[in-house]
Amino acid sequence: MQRWHGDLSIALIVFLILTFGAALYGQSPGIESGKRYERLIIRNVMMIDGNGTPAQGPMDIVIEGNAIQSVRGARQGENPYSGEAHVIDGSGMYALPGLINLHAHIHDTRGRRPIPFEYLYKLWLSCGITSVRDVGSNTQKTIQERANSQAGEIAAPRIYLYMRAGGRTPEEARQAVQRIKKAGGTA
Repeated sequence: MQRWHGDLSIALIVFLILTFGAALYGQSPGIESGKRYERLIIRNVMMIDGNGTPAQGPMDIVIEGNAIQSVRGARQGENPYSGEAHVIDGSGMYALPGLINLHAHIHDTRGRRPIPFEYLYKLWLSCGITSVRDVGSNTQKTIQERANSQAGEIAAPRIYLYMRAGGRTPEEARQAVQRIKKAGGTA
């Protein structure tokens, strides 16, 4: 089976753990919500691959580090992964690729009232949104939130910072792009 990397594996883990965390806690000993494991197996899950085909399964998904190593038909038997430390029982559940919000605003106020970043991230993650493209928020705060997310210090989608560049001349436009790059954004 083809090896899947990065965003999909983290998206899958975050979606399953955060969305179904309470239900999984009693069924999956050795799993702590929000914790990353070197090796994790999600067993007996129905898989939607995002290609428009019907769900497949039940399947076992083996994740090592930050990458899905294999997706295969579910192992049968009373306890097929007895030697594994971290196994999520996905019976009756679905795994799907993370959704991407291409027009997001990462903000800590709404209607002049404070709103914690954590609340915003949990809303997105609970809806299966595992990557966001911020198109216009407080740049310094967003860069810091992105760094915290990349370091695994917070439970948040992957954050891509999109900043506008422009100018009246080609040289002004180049300078604007250089400023954005230096600030840590993408244009």
